[in-house]
Amino acid sequence: MVQEDMSRLGVRILSGRQVEKIESMENCLNLLVSGDSQPIEVDPVVFITSRMPNLDHLGLEAIGVKVDETGITIDEYSCTQPNIFAIGDCTYRPHWTPVAIAAGRAFAAI
Repeated sequence: MVQEDMSRLGVRILSGRQVEKIESMENCLNLLVSGDSQPIEVDPVVFITSRMPNLDHLGLEAIGVKVDETGITIDEYSCTQPNIFAIGDCTYRPHWTPVAIAAGRAFAAI
């Protein structure tokens, strides 16, 4: 839905493409991406990549919380083990603000 709305506003979204080069011009940027032979004139560029949680030195393993390459391991209810929950960027779930807000509200209601 966000992508559709942004596209209607004239924002060009290129996903799953490799940025080859960004060149600064006088009044804009030229962006060369994989699959395009000609640069695209842009102003500005937003480049989004995946995020990885920074869980080092928290001692989670010492209290039995499992951590893997995607973050804290949780079940379908965001539970790591009885009475310990993890939400937000430290889990594998989507790192979107509305997801975090819904999860926070769900926990606040308990």
